[in-house]
Amino acid sequence: MVKKINKENNKTEEVLVTPKEPSEMSTSIVRLECTTCHTNVVTENSFIKFKCPGCGEVEIIRCERCRKSSNIYKCPKCGFEGP
Repeated sequence: MVKKINKENNKTEEVLVTPKEPSEMSTSIVRLECTTCHTNVVTENSFIKFKCPGCGEVEIIRCERCRKSSNIYKCPKCGFEGP
């Protein structure tokens, strides 16, 4: 059972959620790229995600190698650069 808010009467209700069949599930692959080197960090043990310090809108992703090497990243929206 999962609690959900009914949008019609704005009350919380418990709803039985049935799992989807494998054929109904999304087959999309999650890919998170380091903003600097574009390495897929999903399989890495250590990476960090944070909002751009300049605009606060874009999510910056940093792999361990780029963080340790202080490689520069650049926000694609506002152009903010950081180590």
